[in-house]
Amino acid sequence: MPIEADRRVRREQRRTRLVGLTLLLAAVGIVVGLRRREPAGAAPADKAAAPVAEPERSPLVVLGGVRVLSLAGTPYAVGKAEGLLLKSTIRKLVDDQLFGRLIPAAGLNRETVSRLMTGLVSHLPQTAIDALHGLAEGSGVAYDKLLVLQALPELKLWGAGSAYAALTPATRIKDLLLGYDLDWSLGDLAGEALLVAASREEGELPAICVRLAGTVGPLAGMNQPGLGLALLRCDQLPEGEPAGLPLWVVGRRLLHETSSIDEARLLLEPVNRTVPGNLMLVQTAPVVEAAAVEVSTTAITFRPPDDGRLVATNHFRALREPALGSAETGTCPRYDALRAWLEDHAGSLSRISRPLHSSGAAGEDSLVTTTLQPLTRRLGVAVGAGAAEREPVWLRWDPETGKVTSVEDGEATP
Repeated sequence: MPIEADRRVRREQRRTRLVGLTLLLAAVGIVVGLRRREPAGAAPADKAAAPVAEPERSPLVVLGGVRVLSLAGTPYAVGKAEGLLLKSTIRKLVDDQLFGRLIPAAGLNRETVSRLMTGLVSHLPQTAIDALHGLAEGSGVAYDKLLVLQALPELKLWGAGSAYAALTPATRIKDLLLGYDLDWSLGDLAGEALLVAASREEGELPAICVRLAGTVGPLAGMNQPGLGLALLRCDQLPEGEPAGLPLWVVGRRLLHETSSIDEARLLLEPVNRTVPGNLMLVQTAPVVEAAAVEVSTTAITFRPPDDGRLVATNHFRALREPALGSAETGTCPRYDALRAWLEDHAGSLSRISRPLHSSGAAGEDSLVTTTLQPLTRRLGVAVGAGAAEREPVWLRWDPETGKVTSVEDGEATP
């Protein structure tokens, strides 16, 4: 064959292969574009979706002894990544603590737990379902077991919370403060099971919170618009099959869907509430404000601060329903101690890590102590047994990138 003819044949073969490759890539793009969402309750279709970790940075780091997890992506992808990274911790938390210690100690058998969970599960938002399927896939822990873990408060298997909010003029530093302590025992697993989690999930507000590994809702946290919250108490589920949202999932919805106390009220009022509970909310916009929220199955109250100070514990103070066992002033030593400390130090709360410890409101059983500064997006965290006795690790969160970095204590309390 002449040389020129041979060259023309080779050029034609290359063009044919290029056209074929182009058609193949186009076909793949069409298939990806046509993926559909599975029905509610089913595992999501985007199982192959990978979380977006920060460039040149591991999504799981340890800062000052505190585990910090930073992930972005779909709820399923974020859940799967956490499951893979914290597989051992989640398994120990579920198998050893939840089903091996907490449930037997409470006298609950698996049939009772399953029956009580039925109504709760039917009200989970799709984002929480997707995240739980991802956690199950990544950790190897059964989806049903992870569902039970989300309802620890309703099963009366967690501890007692205390919180304070300090606004001007109660503090001279230029920030809104939300302090939180949880008294609870997790044995040797305490420091390992608790983490700071920063997430940027698709379709959700970026948020950072302190929570248990393997759960989808916060103990305390704040979001990009400046809403902060702390969950304090939840009563045990009644007999029967109640239908409603678990407290931790309520906290997840508040952090990822609302930016103010008014928006939180609009979310809370129509939600099916199966048990009484209470929490603390703070906001940075449109004005700096705080509220202690007490919830029953039929009513919600929002208690405002008094001269820039607000204290709440796992007792009710505003709701007066006989079934709630409301605590009157003077019957909760933690409330009285914290309130008195804040009043004695009015206008001088420059060392904001001290109130829960110095007041005696947090004791030897303290599992996690957190101070949130939503305006400057800083938080001080101490985890593990006797957390209130320790100096917190101070962190700064960037909601735009998801990065969490250490800061000096002096920077955190200007």
